[in-house]
Amino acid sequence: MTNLQEGIWMSKKGQVTFDTVSEFLRGELSRLEAATLLQASERTVSRIARRIEKNGIMGVVHGNRGRAPVNKSPDLL
Repeated sequence: MTNLQEGIWMSKKGQVTFDTVSEFLRGELSRLEAATLLQASERTVSRIARRIEKNGIMGVVHGNRGRAPVNKSPDLL
C-alpha cells in the first residue's frame, strides 16, 4: 500500500469522488445529491462512504494499485 508520507496520486475524478462523499458523510449533501453529482447510484455512494470511513482517502484508490497483475509473464521470456 502507498506510504502516506510519499503522497497519494489520484485522478481528478478520484479527488472529486473523495470530496463529494466526504460532504455526504459530514451531512452537507444527501445520498441522492452525492449520487447525482458523481453520476452513480445511491448504493455506490454508500459503498464508497464505508470504504472512506474505514480507510480514509485510500478508500477511493483502487485496491490493486501497486500490485503486479496475477497473469503477468515472467521477465525472463
